[in-house]
Amino acid sequence: MATSSACWLELEIAFRFAEAIEPRNRAYARDEVLALVGVVLPAIEIVDSRFAEWPNVVPLAQRADAQNNGALVTGHPVAYAGLARGFDFVSPELELSFDGQSLVPDATGNPAGDPRELLVWFVNHCAAMGITIEPEWTLTTGFYVGAHKVGKPGIVRGHIDGLGEVEIELT
Repeated sequence: MATSSACWLELEIAFRFAEAIEPRNRAYARDEVLALVGVVLPAIEIVDSRFAEWPNVVPLAQRADAQNNGALVTGHPVAYAGLARGFDFVSPELELSFDGQSLVPDATGNPAGDPRELLVWFVNHCAAMGITIEPEWTLTTGFYVGAHKVGKPGIVRGHIDGLGEVEIELT
C-alpha cells in the first residue's frame, strides 16, 4: 500500500543479475551481460519528484531529482534463461489499469527498443566507474505505456504476458 495525493505510474520490466558483476578494463559484450541475467520481473514505478512543475522540468534537473523515482513495486521473479528465447522484449503483450480502467495507449513500446540494451550500457558504465553491480539490485529499464497521472486512491494492476502480475493499492 502506498499513500499518494497525486502520482505518476509507469509499467516496466526489471532485471536482477545472477551474480555480482565486477569492474574490468575491457567492455562487457552484449552476450556476456545477458548470460549474467538471473531473473526478470514485472514492475510498476511510482514516479515522484521534488519539482512542483514536473514533468515540465529540464532533463538535467530531472537527473538531479534521482530520475524522479519515488518507489518501485515488483511482481514475482521469472528465470531469464528460458524466458529469453521466446519473450518479445520490444513489444510484449501487457496491461496497466487503474481501478479497472486501462491506461494502455494505442501504441506501446520501450523508448530504448529492446530494454536489455540498457543493461549492457549500465554494466559497462558501472565497470568504467569501478562499481560492482550486486545481484540483489533491481534494475529498471523504462516504461512501455508512458507515465500516467493518478490523483486519487485506487488499485493499480500491471500484467506482462510471460512475466505475470504486479499490483499496488494507492491510499
